[in-house]
Amino acid sequence: MNQPRNIYWRAGAVVLLSGIFCAVWAQGGLPPGGMSSGSVTYNATYKLDGGTSSQSGQTYAASAADTSGVWVTNAGVLTLANPIITTSGNTSSQDNSSFYGLNAGLLANAGGSVTVTGGTITTTGVWSVTANSVLTCLTDSAGASGSAIGNIKGNGHTVTYDSSLAANSWLGGKTYTLVNGGTLAPAAN
Repeated sequence: MNQPRNIYWRAGAVVLLSGIFCAVWAQGGLPPGGMSSGSVTYNATYKLDGGTSSQSGQTYAASAADTSGVWVTNAGVLTLANPIITTSGNTSSQDNSSFYGLNAGLLANAGGSVTVTGGTITTTGVWSVTANSVLTCLTDSAGASGSAIGNIKGNGHTVTYDSSLAANSWLGGKTYTLVNGGTLAPAAN
């Protein structure tokens, strides 16, 4: 089944997105509610399990079911410069994708942290935000509906974007409401 993919990080994880960074989402739906009671088995094209790593100009592509593009876990610290992360596989469980990050584009959990500068993340589905975030540019094929963006679950957090870039002209320099609370807003100059 074709399920949403997420850029996802759990509480206790830190993801910083900065620089010339474009996040691209194809239209997908929000996953349904409920939580899975089974165990979750994670897979990724690139996994950092503890330790520290810095990478530049790498491509991470995942098309297999239940496979994330990048996964950082167990207090791992990853710095990515100009990555190209592309995910297109399906998930076997909407609940595990929604609540645990299974099949994510970018996943940090169990105290893992990721800093991304530059590059792109292209995935279908929904971004579940768990910390205030900064994007330079955002492309979303679902677009905005009035004053709302449906492919980003804000969870009460603020995501800012650079309104001076042509790539963000579709946002019109406006502030948008996100699913589950939060906003997408232009960064202060």
